[in-house]
Amino acid sequence: MKWPGLVPLTQHILFGSRQAQAPKAIYSPGSTPTTSRQYEGMNQYYRWFRQDELVRGCIVTNAYFACMSQGFETVLEPAEPQKLSEQEKEKLLKDYAYIKSEIDELNKQTNLDQTLFIAQTKRSIYGKCGFEIVVDKDLAPERLLPLESTSLKPKLNDSWELTGFEYKGKSDFYQTEEVLYFINLALEADYEGLSDIEPILDVCNTRHEILRKDLPEISMSLWAPFLFIRADTTGLSRNDADQALKDLVKAIKPGKRAVVNHGIERQVLHMKPDIPGLTTLLDKLELIMLADFKTLGLLVSKPVENRATAYAELEA
Repeated sequence: MKWPGLVPLTQHILFGSRQAQAPKAIYSPGSTPTTSRQYEGMNQYYRWFRQDELVRGCIVTNAYFACMSQGFETVLEPAEPQKLSEQEKEKLLKDYAYIKSEIDELNKQTNLDQTLFIAQTKRSIYGKCGFEIVVDKDLAPERLLPLESTSLKPKLNDSWELTGFEYKGKSDFYQTEEVLYFINLALEADYEGLSDIEPILDVCNTRHEILRKDLPEISMSLWAPFLFIRADTTGLSRNDADQALKDLVKAIKPGKRAVVNHGIERQVLHMKPDIPGLTTLLDKLELIMLADFKTLGLLVSKPVENRATAYAELEA
């Protein structure tokens, strides 16, 4: 975490304390991504985190075990420990123990454990994430405000040095010291990471089509087969014939009786969907997703073969 720049710090020394700063990112009611239910128009990675229970389970589980299962501890270390004796090291650490206390207090005040959990979750989704460092009147970090990852873009100079951040289309909105920034799989020097969901976009879409569209239709066909009906509407006008057919469709329901005075022919079409094959396909898709996130199936409530296998997977 970086402290505010030299200029505001100098002003604080010369002129004393001032009022706490308001966040630069302005809140607009209804503008946060979580208030939307229009999945089709969402960011393609965030959509599947919202809509697919396995994607969300894997990302949240990984983030929990990475950040929340044991927490973290700040440690003081000498800059050149090899040049110091054990007695000198102990004295140095004792003399500067107050620094650790101050840092621990700042971490507690900004809820850094929760921040790291959010950071791991969001950078896994988007490939990057950032937090505005909101300072108090003494220019100390007061809280860390999560920013919309898709609206936060790093700005670089010709030497590939980070010079600030663009936010929601506003260039140089943040200085480098105003944002706590995280990147996932930073393979290049462009400060743009990679999403963990990207490799399985097609898998997510296929699984969604099967679970939310295909299976409901299949379940209907298992107890209510397709029925083709031909009714004799001879002698009726076009409007009367259309109305008679509509009434007939409404009347014909499983377990109900329908009485008509026109000739009717019916043909029942029994569908035999390959349920075992479809189930096997779903299992394969889930294995691909679990492999992509490197998440153990037992951690997201997927059954394992036996206790020994579970222990072996956890140890691995």
